[in-house]
Amino acid sequence: MDIKNYEHPFPYIIVENVYTDDELDLIWEELDFLCHPHKLSDPSKAESAFDENGPIKKNKLLFLDSIYSDRKFSNIMSVNRKIFGILKSSNHQHWTFSNFSPTLDTTMISYYENEGHYKKHQDSTVLTA
Repeated sequence: MDIKNYEHPFPYIIVENVYTDDELDLIWEELDFLCHPHKLSDPSKAESAFDENGPIKKNKLLFLDSIYSDRKFSNIMSVNRKIFGILKSSNHQHWTFSNFSPTLDTTMISYYENEGHYKKHQDSTVLTA
């Protein structure tokens, strides 16, 4: 795993090779199961995906927290906990990273095809990965 810290033009971290091959296999196994059209929702399910002109993205999505009552039953939700450890070990000097302690997190998968897109936007979240 390779972690790079940056300050400009804003504080951010780039992490390469986050998951092992075994973890990637687990993620793909679950995505293969979940990413069927009848299991995914349209963007209207994500309140933040709109502006004054309507939807700003063309994709399908699924909030994993709404289908798993315990994250240990989801391959994706189990291995994505690694992200919080990465933030702690990044040694980034910005307070957002050095003092990060999640109190609430949700996991959403987004599925895009051909003409799929997500227009320029500002997230209402503290962290996206």
